Amino acid sequence: MSPSADRPVVRIGGASEGPGESLEAAPRRLPHAVVTVLVVLALLVITAVVADGPWRRHEAGQLAERAAAAQRSIDFTDRRIAGTVQYASPQLTSAAASPGVRADLQRLVREAAAGRLQPLRERRAAVAATRVAPWHGDELRARSATLDYLDERLRLLEAVSIDLRKLYEPTPDLVVLRGEAADALSMIARTGPVSRSSGLTSP
Repeated sequence: MSPSADRPVVRIGGASEGPGESLEAAPRRLPHAVVTVLVVLALLVITAVVADGPWRRHEAGQLAERAAAAQRSIDFTDRRIAGTVQYASPQLTSAAASPGVRADLQRLVREAAAGRLQPLRERRAAVAATRVAPWHGDELRARSATLDYLDERLRLLEAVSIDLRKLYEPTPDLVVLRGEAADALSMIARTGPVSRSSGLTSP
């Protein structure tokens, strides 16, 4: 028997390996409870991502439908006021019309505007009530832009219901706000059935 047979093997660095000892330490494993929590969290994230698509499409579709309803109300209001103005214009511009007749005709136009305030307020409230998740930035911007546009329309309609001359003043802010609302609604078309259903187009 060799004299070195019973001696421990000396490793570089001073460590020795006796009989039955492993050359490498076994890797440390995560506790079972930690692994379970990580798996559950991963499943929750996957579920949230999968479920977010239909949710977002629902938001976009509902917002587009309500914006379209508001625009239809606006279009009807414009036609009604224009029709009343067309009816009253011959007398309003006639030198033969008495001040009393002109005042009555102006009142008809103001009343036509005033009569459309409540329907538009209701349409605006419907848009404001559209629920949008806080992390859906495009939908939030579309809702905000649409509300800004509707607020300006309401402001102008209220002004016309008080003073008919406001009907003939330029409205550059309204043009800008309508364009911004149309662009914002177009942005969410990719996430929901918006397409051209909003009824808003950039001027």
